[in-house]
Amino acid sequence: MFLVYIVLILSTCLIPLVLIDMRIKVSEKQFEKAIKNLESMDDNVSINIQKTIQNSYQITELKTMIIHIYKTMKWKIRSGYTRIKTHKNNEKT
Repeated sequence: MFLVYIVLILSTCLIPLVLIDMRIKVSEKQFEKAIKNLESMDDNVSINIQKTIQNSYQITELKTMIIHIYKTMKWKIRSGYTRIKTHKNNEKT
């Protein structure tokens, strides 16, 4: 009978310890999963940042190309206009 009481007392003491150990293991696994999720989110964020930088670089290139085309066309129109104008002046004289 005395042995039964000792076993019951020990089992009641050991069960919470086992449960606490199980909770700790589950918490460690959840913590590891959370870290992996954060790392993958960090990778996704860095990929998105790289895409955004690349897009802004392409937009900047497009803007400079449009400005260059505009200036070239403006120069050609002005120089063509002055040639036509001087050519007409030469015909009148």
